Amino acid sequence: MAKSQLGSQMLRALPQGELFFDNVELSTDYIVAGPEDYQRAVYFIHSEANSQMASIWTGVARSAYEMAYNYAHQRKQGGVPIIRHQAVVMKLFHMYRKVEASRALAKRVAYFNNTAPLPSLQSAMAAKITGTQTAFEVASDALQIFGGNGLTKEYPIEKILRDARASLIEDGCNDVLALKGGTYMINPELF
Repeated sequence: MAKSQLGSQMLRALPQGELFFDNVELSTDYIVAGPEDYQRAVYFIHSEANSQMASIWTGVARSAYEMAYNYAHQRKQGGVPIIRHQAVVMKLFHMYRKVEASRALAKRVAYFNNTAPLPSLQSAMAAKITGTQTAFEVASDALQIFGGNGLTKEYPIEKILRDARASLIEDGCNDVLALKGGTYMINPELF
C-alpha cells in the first residue's frame, strides 16, 4: 500500500460505536483533566485532532491526484494519452493547486500549534475543513478523469472518494466547525 493511501485505510479501521458504563467507579488517579482544567484540555485535544485530520486528508487528496496523474498518462483517447487533452491537463493543474494549498496550511498550523504556548483551535479547524474539502474535491475530480473505470473496484479511487466524503463529517461536521471557528473571530472590543 502506498504511503499516501495510509490515511484512508487507517481511519476506516477505527472502531466506531457506543460504550455504556453502568455503576462504574474509578479512582481520581485516572482523571485526565479535572473540572478546573477541562476547558483547556478540550481546547488542546481539539486543536491536535483537527490538525491531524488536516494532514491525513491532505495526504488522501495527494493520493487521488497522483492516481489521476498517472492514469492520465496511461489512458489513451483519440490516439493520444488523455493528459494531452486540455480539459484533463487543466483539471490536473487545479487538483495539484488545491493539494499544495492544503498542504501549506496543514504544515503551518501544525508547526504553530506545536511551538506556541497556546495552540490556535480556529486555525486547526480551518486546516481540517480545508484538508477534508480538498480531499473530497480532488477525489471527485480524479474520478472524473478515470471516467467509468473510476467506479470499478479495479481502481481504488472509488473508495477514496467515499472515504473523502465521510471526512467532511468525521471528527466534527465541517459546517459546525466553521460556525464554532467563526465564533473565535468575534472581537467584543469592536462592538
